[in-house]
Amino acid sequence: MINCENIQCKHNINNDCINKSISISLDCDNNEAICTNYEEKEEIIRNNYHIIELPSNYSKADYIVIIRSEKVCYDYWEYINNDINKLTNKNPIHIIVDHTLHNGIKSLDRFILITIDKNKENYPCSIFNTTKNSPIRKISCNYFRNQPQLLEYSLLTSSQKKMLSKGIIL
Repeated sequence: MINCENIQCKHNINNDCINKSISISLDCDNNEAICTNYEEKEEIIRNNYHIIELPSNYSKADYIVIIRSEKVCYDYWEYINNDINKLTNKNPIHIIVDHTLHNGIKSLDRFILITIDKNKENYPCSIFNTTKNSPIRKISCNYFRNQPQLLEYSLLTSSQKKMLSKGIIL
């Protein structure tokens, strides 16, 4: 076994790497060896998004997926898709993905509408435009108001962070 201190790696069990073949590369900037077998643990990946079922009277989508990191949903798509499919047998499923922490509040592609059709491999997606007082923006802003640690190091401006933390819908 090789000692490993990266607790987020799925190969790390009690600070030992359980991977049988380890690849090491040299990080020239920091002059240290780096394990190239790193893979995030499933629970770490799933902590990067949050799925909320929308009210049945909301006709535009079934779920909103709030991305909790600066990455985009495609980085977690396999997990999101599996989790959504475990929640419902409906086909197709319409989800709105909130990329606030990646794209910002005023970005045209803050919200993306994706239609999951279980009979197809590729899913159509489009920009989802909302009005300022739409239910989607309310859900998103309430979520971030209750998760201030997500806003702290985000690309949002300090005034946007303050408004979200006070529950102002942006």
